[in-house]
Amino acid sequence: MKINLFLNRLVGVFLVSGCGLFSLSITAVELDSYRAPEFTSDQEMTLRESVIYAFAHDPTIAQMTAQVSIGQGLIDEAESAWQPQIGLQSGLGGANGNLANDDNNYTDKTYGVTLTQLVYDFGKTNNNILQQKHIKKSYVFALQQTMSDVAKKTAKTYLLVKRYGVLKKAAEQGVQSLRTVERIAKVRANSGLSSSADYLQAQSRIAIMQSQVEQFFTRQETAIAQLVVLTGVRANTYSTPPLGLSEQTMEVSAIDYSAIAAVKRAMAESEAASSVIEKNKAGYLPTIKLEAGRTRYQNKNDPYWDNQIYLNLDVPLYTGGAVSARVAQAMGAKETAEQGINKVKFDVMTNASTAYSNYEGSRSNYRVSVRQVEIAERARAVYLDEYKLSRRSVNDLITVEQDLYQSHLALINAEFDGWDAAVDYASAVDNLVDVLDIHTIEDTESLPNI
Repeated sequence: MKINLFLNRLVGVFLVSGCGLFSLSITAVELDSYRAPEFTSDQEMTLRESVIYAFAHDPTIAQMTAQVSIGQGLIDEAESAWQPQIGLQSGLGGANGNLANDDNNYTDKTYGVTLTQLVYDFGKTNNNILQQKHIKKSYVFALQQTMSDVAKKTAKTYLLVKRYGVLKKAAEQGVQSLRTVERIAKVRANSGLSSSADYLQAQSRIAIMQSQVEQFFTRQETAIAQLVVLTGVRANTYSTPPLGLSEQTMEVSAIDYSAIAAVKRAMAESEAASSVIEKNKAGYLPTIKLEAGRTRYQNKNDPYWDNQIYLNLDVPLYTGGAVSARVAQAMGAKETAEQGINKVKFDVMTNASTAYSNYEGSRSNYRVSVRQVEIAERARAVYLDEYKLSRRSVNDLITVEQDLYQSHLALINAEFDGWDAAVDYASAVDNLVDVLDIHTIEDTESLPNI
């Protein structure tokens, strides 16, 4: 797979201070909204590559990346409160009156500079900064969660492409097996050893099997079309899913919740709510600022400079209950966020348990299907020999071929059910990207590193 195509879609990786966030610029989603997307093609594509292409092609990831940039801006705004605030002022005015020098009309001009420096506010600003940092982290983890969702959707679609492709090949093999029965029946009918009805019956079953080939082909093309929409790429062939997907460790009782993006997002939101509580509690306490100014009063008779410097102490004596109400709201938000953590963990456990159960069921079905295929293959060989000796009818041959075909279908479906369950489990524990060997740079980053 050409990496250049991915680089054309995924442009720019910039590390930003704070939690090591990256900023992502994706050209694939910058197309005119009224133009159809331009798809490319390649010779072969793996599951890993399809997910990487989907990362570069999905507009939701670009949207979430932009949201993270907003979070950084909120941090910068909160931190600016500790910086000196400098301003310019000027004024121009006139008046009319009786002056001692008999000049009844005069004009005043003022101009100057002001400086305000926050000295201490008992945690209001610092907790606001912490709140914005936690919010930014929640945006980062939301981005990771989105990428995990995109990876799951892409992987499931990729497996559909492979499933129907393998099912189509099985149906084609079934057609070939029935053609063998057809040739033997034709030879025996021409030799007068059996009825010509055997030959016609074999042809009828071949037509039915061919219709199944077309059904699987249509379903595969539909899955390919969906994958093209997700990745922007239509490949000529699709590789077998990696063994690491089915060989991953599945231990529902030992899930590391601290490594799951959805849990980390909920925890960051809880920490942000804690910062809001502390910030609002500080509303009862004073704010100390240093204020200074130098102003020029320019008039006709007595121009002069006015210099000022003083320490401003703002003490909230009574706010009508506003501070208490804000604290109560923040505590409610904190409780909601904590319950959100429990809800996410519950969902992870439910999804992982279901996926594990489905995986174990598919493995059991696979073992049974392997046994069924072996029995059907032996029965076909015996029935064919007995048919040649006129001990079996053509119906017996067609029936055993149908049994073998159905056993092959059950085997294929059991195998791909296992792949699907493995994807579901890896996605539930937020490990799909790692299983596909798409490495991340830092704990808080989910950028594919190829």
